[in-house]
Amino acid sequence: MNAKFKGLIVGLVVGVLWMWLGFGEMLFVAIAAVVGYVIGGMLGGELDVQRFIDGLRRK
Repeated sequence: MNAKFKGLIVGLVVGVLWMWLGFGEMLFVAIAAVVGYVIGGMLGGELDVQRFIDGLRRK
């Protein structure tokens, strides 16, 4: 599955959530999804958060 298709699916889900729940609730669901993605990436060893934090500190 390429990046365009993944972006299309995410856009569709966000649009449906916005229509169904409203903006505030959709924003909460999106933030919860990002947090879940980061935690899953950290636990799976695919995401190095410390490297990201170190990159922010250098600027």
